[in-house]
Amino acid sequence: MGIHLPPSFTTTGTLQILPGEIAQTTSFNLAIAERIGEIALEVYDRQSPAETRFRTIETYPPAAHWQLRARFYPQAESVNLTAADGLIVPTPTVGWVVFEKEGREFRLRVCNVGQRLRAVFSDKTTSQGVFRFRCLDIEAPDINGETVVDFNRAYLPAVAFSEHFLCAGPSIANGLNLEVEAGEKWVVGDF
Repeated sequence: MGIHLPPSFTTTGTLQILPGEIAQTTSFNLAIAERIGEIALEVYDRQSPAETRFRTIETYPPAAHWQLRARFYPQAESVNLTAADGLIVPTPTVGWVVFEKEGREFRLRVCNVGQRLRAVFSDKTTSQGVFRFRCLDIEAPDINGETVVDFNRAYLPAVAFSEHFLCAGPSIANGLNLEVEAGEKWVVGDF
């Protein structure tokens, strides 16, 4: 997804970039971000120290026991989440995904993202150095409300890569009293 611009791109007209799209050049990318009705132009310098020092993302090895059968329970509600800069962000949620692990029941509040559900969660692995919260996209439930929560696919939010991103953290309800030893852990680089 994106618009590729030639190396010596100039314009005297209009270049339209919609939220979610990226305009790419050889030295920088442009993106549009929207937050609570405010629009911002994001400029990503491909030669910035953060970009050139990045090496990899540390992950747990994939494990089948972190693919958990779950059930979706609809309950549309707006939840106030706190962004990295302290701003309270009203966020529409669509319900709960409920699953079992280690003989206990857990639930995650989820949002709709396209054809999927998304949960932003924290867990007890933060004591092992895992980033303070992670994200998880979940397949839309079937007609019976069943889906799979695959924690192997847990990924780091953008704020894990730079404090300039203003990602909202998880709701208090999405703090799992569980060590989710699956998915991405932290960013590795010469920072």
